Amino acid sequence: MKMKSNPSPESLFLDNSTMIRVLVLVLISFICVVGVSRTSAKPRASVFKVMSSRAEKGEDNKIQIIHSAGTAFAVGKRSVITAAHNVSDRKSRVFYEDIKILTENGWVKCKVSKKSHLDICELELDSDVSECVLAAGDADPGKSVELYGSVNAAPISHAEGKVIRKYHSDLVYTLAELRFDHGCSGGPVISGGRVVGMVVAGVPTTNGKLDTGKCLYLPVQVIRQFLAGEIEE
Repeated sequence: MKMKSNPSPESLFLDNSTMIRVLVLVLISFICVVGVSRTSAKPRASVFKVMSSRAEKGEDNKIQIIHSAGTAFAVGKRSVITAAHNVSDRKSRVFYEDIKILTENGWVKCKVSKKSHLDICELELDSDVSECVLAAGDADPGKSVELYGSVNAAPISHAEGKVIRKYHSDLVYTLAELRFDHGCSGGPVISGGRVVGMVVAGVPTTNGKLDTGKCLYLPVQVIRQFLAGEIEE
């Protein structure tokens, strides 16, 4: 009669060690997946469609309502920034009073709390939102970046591209190779999960049309200076 041999203590120890290693690897994988998911999901949750409207007289002297749409993103729990031309008259630079952003809880009214001579302004909200994280500095040429924006007033989407070059003159801009169209102005340019700039303009082609493959953005150091009140109106 054959007797079943029990596993030696050494084999039990090896089995337990293997199981522990497997569990540790599974736990690390889970943490990495969750971390990546949160990093990729957070920008979209902190980017909003911004709408503004104003009443003005038409050629027939009748009052008509003019609507403007763009993109904004949160830089504080009750603070978002956007391109100033999204919420003001381009010529007179008069800011509109009827401004709102579309959050996951619906439309939220906001008002202009800070402005400057640059194409950027800060809007104040009455409710909390999830905020983006600002990078320490701009992305270098050749670096991969993403743009989140409301293309033609559509829901927030994102495009991937890269930084082409930086311009340093009276105003500092960075040129990026990113899908751009009307409504993207005010959207954040993101690298490594952090904001490196805010889109303010597209690039015209030789025939005067919009180059939908390139855009200009204000780098994050300008955003920080603006928020700190270091840029004049």
